[in-house]
Amino acid sequence: MSKIHDRRLIAGLCIKCGKTPIPGQQLCKKCAALNCASHARRRKRLIAKGVCIYCGKNKALESRRHCGDCATKTSISKIRGRRRLKIRLMTYYCGGAPHCMCPKCDEVILEFLTIDHMNNDGKHHRNKQIGVVSGGYKFYLWLNRNGCPPGFQVLCFNCNSGRHINGGVCPHLARKLD
Repeated sequence: MSKIHDRRLIAGLCIKCGKTPIPGQQLCKKCAALNCASHARRRKRLIAKGVCIYCGKNKALESRRHCGDCATKTSISKIRGRRRLKIRLMTYYCGGAPHCMCPKCDEVILEFLTIDHMNNDGKHHRNKQIGVVSGGYKFYLWLNRNGCPPGFQVLCFNCNSGRHINGGVCPHLARKLD
């Protein structure tokens, strides 16, 4: 994806034209209809030929819809995009460099950090209100599309799980030091 697509995605706009997208999607109604129809025709044509649906080259395995090169490129692109989104959200909720917001924890490794519901209603919020079964990327997309709403903070997985088990209080803060 190009830089302009990235900027539009982060801003919550249609990645093709910059207009307001369909709620929960990356394209506006017009672009989605055009994209769907033209891509469907192209995919059908390439599938009928038995070649990669992305580049049109021969596939390594008949059971796949794409060649090895396209599979690798797609995978790397998705990983980078997901990491960029996570960094953006973590930076926003931390007000600077991503770190665990627990005052007794100093975790800064991005892979150990997650977004926490400050009201301890994460499961209910994800399942009932936004329709995401678990956290992670889909939850991060929801946060981004909704303009980074308040009520969330960055915690490491240990502090986040500890708060859940300990009735909303991080074990770092509940533990009495001798």
